Amino acid sequence: MPLTFCVFDIIYLDGHDLTGHTYLQRRRMLDDLRLHKPPIVISPYWTGIGTDAMAEIMRGLGLEGYVLKHAHSTYQPGRRSAAWIKHVVRQRSPMVVGGFIPSAGTHRGGLGALLVGAYDTNGELRYCGHVGTGMTQRTRASLMERLSDLQQPLTPFAAPIPELRGARWVRPTVVVDIEYRQFTGRLRHPALKSVLIDADSSGILLPPEG
Repeated sequence: MPLTFCVFDIIYLDGHDLTGHTYLQRRRMLDDLRLHKPPIVISPYWTGIGTDAMAEIMRGLGLEGYVLKHAHSTYQPGRRSAAWIKHVVRQRSPMVVGGFIPSAGTHRGGLGALLVGAYDTNGELRYCGHVGTGMTQRTRASLMERLSDLQQPLTPFAAPIPELRGARWVRPTVVVDIEYRQFTGRLRHPALKSVLIDADSSGILLPPEG
């Protein structure tokens, strides 16, 4: 498997400690080395761009996020600094509810998690993960009432799907808006944002992976 070495900073050069230099100074020194050829990649950086615009760029590239760095910050090894702030970019996509897992414990019998998916290019509903966060008790109760009327004995998801203990299957007509960090065939860190009342479930396609 080919490997890529991604360089985003330089803190030592020709016997000199560069940690006391500003970020922009260090980046200019790094660029002057002209190391940008396989298997080395120099991480790009931008100045003069707002956080919203940067988030849209990262979202379009399918990347998880970015780091905001104060242009005049020094490198502080081993320390957290307010001059460097990591921002996670979250994606959003509609998903079809194909089942649910009842809750246990204090709210036993209520809605524990939604089992969601989307259609592939062959028209098969693919399982994408379970969503158990982002729901108020009122939303859980409303969804539970609605899904209870849609229950069916067999899963609507095309194989393969993981073993899901206690899963209840439903007709795939309910569509929800899901926020997530990344999609790799499965949703990473998904959360419910809303129920899309008038959405056509048959038109919900798998989001791009990455």
